[in-house]
Amino acid sequence: MTELDLGLKAISRRLLWRMGFSTRIDVVLRALRVTAPPTSRTARAQLRGAAPEAFTDLDVLGIAVTSSAGVRSSIVDCKTGGSSIISRMFWLRGLADFFEADDAYMVRDRAISKDARQLASRLHLKALTESEVTSLEKVHQQTLPLESAPLSLLFDPDYIARVIARTSKLDRRLDPLLDYRQFDYWVYPEHRNLIEMVEVLNGAKGALDGNSPIHTGILIDCAWLYVLSAAHCLSYLRAVHISDLSYGLSEYLAGGTAQLNQKRDLANLLEQLRDTKQIPEKVKVSVNPRYFAELLELLIRLLRRTEALTDVLRVLEFQSTMSIGGDKVPAERAFGNQYNRVAAKLAVDVVAFLVAAADLDPTFTSTTRELLIGTDPEALAQTEALTPKAAAPSQSNGGSTVADNPAIRASGNEASIALELGIDDDT
Repeated sequence: MTELDLGLKAISRRLLWRMGFSTRIDVVLRALRVTAPPTSRTARAQLRGAAPEAFTDLDVLGIAVTSSAGVRSSIVDCKTGGSSIISRMFWLRGLADFFEADDAYMVRDRAISKDARQLASRLHLKALTESEVTSLEKVHQQTLPLESAPLSLLFDPDYIARVIARTSKLDRRLDPLLDYRQFDYWVYPEHRNLIEMVEVLNGAKGALDGNSPIHTGILIDCAWLYVLSAAHCLSYLRAVHISDLSYGLSEYLAGGTAQLNQKRDLANLLEQLRDTKQIPEKVKVSVNPRYFAELLELLIRLLRRTEALTDVLRVLEFQSTMSIGGDKVPAERAFGNQYNRVAAKLAVDVVAFLVAAADLDPTFTSTTRELLIGTDPEALAQTEALTPKAAAPSQSNGGSTVADNPAIRASGNEASIALELGIDDDT
């Protein structure tokens, strides 16, 4: 990454913000890490320490969530210098199709020929010079104070470089979490990320310090990814299981009806083995993750406020960047009169869920709450009233319903339990 590239990425990020997106810079797409152990000594030696091969990367990614929980994405390719723009356009078309992006932009620091613009049109790409990005920004009126600090720091190349640099020299024990956040998240099957994120955070809990601003920023960034995964899940639930969210979530986490049935059959078999003492009695058998009820409750909260999800992503993006950059800036001050208190509260809810589910230091939650919604007791009470706690189902009593919306039910019936196979801590 060159400094000139970073300048184009910064203005592209600002354009996407003006268009209503939340963003990420430098999303690397690569192969999944091989988890099955090689059988030969030579193969094991070759695999040891080898990173999966990177396919390519997205310079800037924009994400927005519609009021129906649909996820819209835009990607931007930024390039300086005299490389072939024609061949790069064909590459970008393939990348947009691979990532299933709704829009793809090419931003260059020099003139784009008329012939290249013809090709861009035929490939359904947007081709812009640096000055044209600035012109396009003026088309999108923005009420957020994007030109004023601290929000303007998101679009400052030096500050972006500083944030990237501060995450490159951390405790090696955090490498699995950083790898997942940077690489693996983007190639995992989407339904797996709601579980995988919690497990990866739990694996890193010994190295995560709730008093570290950088660690807090990384956790908030993980919450950004989790909101994106939640949006995909909510889109699925709204489409096919709005009347039985509990079952729908079980099915989504399993990857489909057939996979859920297979897991139930396996769970039944293990229960029989446990009952006949062929496996230890303390082996727990379940199909759903241990935090299923809390996850369902969180999703119901987000479902009620899908129109705020893009603002949730934006406030998380800002706060993650500031924390990693070492600046403690309340979100309300940064967003000014456009501060969305509901979005900030939902963002805190997501962080609190991850902290509890992954058994992390509770300091993470209190710090994030202070940054996003402040510490004034009256303001906190008003915010809590805006996002009342949803009635999550009980897996033992047949479940309860979301009181204020009979169409949104969390049945919590017997058929929906389990997917996790675990062993008691004292086993």
